[in-house]
Amino acid sequence: MKRIIAFLAIILLSSTAYCSYAQKISFDRIESDGVRHIGTEGREESLENAKYKFSLTVFANSYRKNYYLLVSSLYTIDNDCIILVKLGNDEVKYLTLNNVNHSLIDWPSAQPIIGSNGISWAYGTQKADYYVGLFTLTENDLNDIATYGIKKIRIKYYSKYFEKSWKKDKLGKYLKKCHEKIEKQLLNPNYRSQSSKSIFEDF
Repeated sequence: MKRIIAFLAIILLSSTAYCSYAQKISFDRIESDGVRHIGTEGREESLENAKYKFSLTVFANSYRKNYYLLVSSLYTIDNDCIILVKLGNDEVKYLTLNNVNHSLIDWPSAQPIIGSNGISWAYGTQKADYYVGLFTLTENDLNDIATYGIKKIRIKYYSKYFEKSWKKDKLGKYLKKCHEKIEKQLLNPNYRSQSSKSIFEDF
């Protein structure tokens, strides 16, 4: 699972934030255990002074589908992190952390250089902590989000939290579109499973 979360971190970092609701499938692959893994492109939101990127991912086989809200940030996501989601009907969803990955990434940086002609800047990269967490979402959660939308979200950060409220539903509509696209994608055979062949086949 840690390897899978690390893969998701790379996908999220390589994708850009989208403001529209017409989300795209970011990846569709078969994991080593035969489970199909599909994820959408992310949507970035500022919760107070903290930035988080949200996307939807599913692990599916012939018997079950496990959906997760994928949350990534430079802000720490620890093992005790939880997310509270308030729907448009004031129902509160309590999302628990299934797994989290911490890695170091190259992040843009700027260093001042003071000279006789004033201050100039040297641009480069520096290592930064990056966290990716999987938070469990049930089919019932997704259906309620699609029906009522999301008007507030709160993410635990150590002994405090970051939150954001919307007058018009944005995150809920985004997740609804993501869910619809993933369900449609699941109806199509995975291209890798179709094209993969054993080296011993017909030899």
